[in-house]
Amino acid sequence: MCTTIIISLLALTASQVIAQYPPYYSNQSAPFNLYLRSSDSKLNGSAIVSCHEGAAIEGLCVAQAFNPPLSASTYNLNYSANAVPDPELGYTGLLTFVLGPGTINIYSAMAIFPNIATNLGLPLLEPSEDGTEVGFDQDNWMYIMGSSDHLTWQPYYRWYACTTVTSYTYQLLNWVYGDGQPENPTCYKVDVLRVFI
Repeated sequence: MCTTIIISLLALTASQVIAQYPPYYSNQSAPFNLYLRSSDSKLNGSAIVSCHEGAAIEGLCVAQAFNPPLSASTYNLNYSANAVPDPELGYTGLLTFVLGPGTINIYSAMAIFPNIATNLGLPLLEPSEDGTEVGFDQDNWMYIMGSSDHLTWQPYYRWYACTTVTSYTYQLLNWVYGDGQPENPTCYKVDVLRVFI
C-alpha cells in the first residue's frame, strides 16, 4: 500500500514537471494548402489532399486523381520555439494536419516510412509528436535538409507523385532516397508548393 502511494506521488510529480515544458514543436505557422508543380500536365497545379490509409492514418494524395477532384487539405508547419530561421530556407519542423472536423480532432504529424524493397519513402500523417522535419524555402517550395557526405547540409527536393499500393491504391506523394530515379515506374517528378490560406 505504501509503495503504491509513493509511486503514485512520484508519477504525479513527474507529470507536473513535464507539463511545465511545452512540446518541442510548439510554434505553428499560419494554415496553408499544398500544390504540385510538374512537367506532367495532369499533375501540374494539382492539390495535395489527406486521404485515408488506416485508423487515423492519412496519406498525401494527388487531388486530381479523384473523380471529381478533391479540395486541398489544410496543413501547418510546427517548429521549435528555440528555432532560428535560415534567411533563405526558413524554419524546419513538422508538417501537421488536423483529422476532423468532429467532436474529436486528431492532430497528426508527417513521417516518411521507407519501403525496404525500393528507394521510395512514403509520407504518412499519424497522431504523433514526432515525424520527418521539412521546410519551405523563400519561394515556398517544400524540402528536406540532408547531407550526402556528412559534412555539408543542403535542401533536397526529391518529391514524386506515384501510384502506390498501401491499404488502398492511390496516387500519393513519395520521397526518393538518394539521387537516382524512383524504382516505381508510375512516378512523376513534382515540386511541392505552399500557398497560405
